[in-house]
Amino acid sequence: MSLRQNFPYIGAIYLLGMRDEKILLLKRANTSYYAGRYSLPAWHMDGHELPTEAMIREAYEELGITIRPECFGEPLTLFRMAMHNNGNGERFEFFFPLTTREWEIVNNEPDKCSDLSRFPLDALPDETIPYIREVIDAWQSGKKFLEIRE
Repeated sequence: MSLRQNFPYIGAIYLLGMRDEKILLLKRANTSYYAGRYSLPAWHMDGHELPTEAMIREAYEELGITIRPECFGEPLTLFRMAMHNNGNGERFEFFFPLTTREWEIVNNEPDKCSDLSRFPLDALPDETIPYIREVIDAWQSGKKFLEIRE
């Protein structure tokens, strides 16, 4: 029996990218997981990577932005860990809020992302994934931890 079967694992690292009171969302494309719906930019970790290392690597690869480790503050700004129950098992997900004022965002994966736009926090698109909407609402209300079932 593997540890993955017994314990929740890290599902994804999400970017809460804010600029001018708007949040960065991407529209998922060509995937079986919420295709055509808006989500926060999110990534998976490789090997023994730390969550912030995955964020730095993937943000550069997929969005063309360079995140310096000091952008996360000291100690790291961990927004929340959310446990989801679905066909893939339980998992924790980490959300990192970062101001994206100095970045020019580029969609480096148009085959997986059909739109990359900023939206006012109080006017998210109707096509936003429901749990992403919950995360954004919880973040705005100051919560650090959120449990949801998907």
